[in-house]
Amino acid sequence: MNKIKIGFDYNAKRIDDLNRPKKASYQLELEQFFDSYSLQFNENDSNYTTSFKEQFDVIHKKNFPEFVSLDKRLELSEIDFGILDDLEQFYKAIPKIDNEKDYTIYATSERQIEAFNLAHTVLDLIKQIESFYGTLSQKTYNELTISLRGIITIDKRTSERCINVNRIKNV
Repeated sequence: MNKIKIGFDYNAKRIDDLNRPKKASYQLELEQFFDSYSLQFNENDSNYTTSFKEQFDVIHKKNFPEFVSLDKRLELSEIDFGILDDLEQFYKAIPKIDNEKDYTIYATSERQIEAFNLAHTVLDLIKQIESFYGTLSQKTYNELTISLRGIITIDKRTSERCINVNRIKNV
């Protein structure tokens, strides 16, 4: 089965473009937090606080007497785990962003391809009608859209009539 390009997911791209610098900023702050105690940040760790404590114990154990517990060493070092917890929460709240992600939307089934071709034909017919009779009123266009079950719509970015890609994907 062939797939044909029917649109582009501008919303997903916009969200990823907004989240990319946020994620990088949080990662930089986490790296700086770990680095300030001569520790290595690993973004694949399941719990950054636990990782921090384990690394701190290994690296800084020699700087304290043997009888001082890890909790006491952390307390004496005045480490604010609230900051680390907040950074971890913010960093993990943003999903991993694939820089190679394809935002193109494809019709993959025969029915989707038929619906796309039908919507394309309807838009061409509307253009022909408008060139002959003048611009359709908004009310007429809205009724036509409803009658065709939403396969055509108004693009929010350009305010032009277009194929409703989301509707085509759900056919």
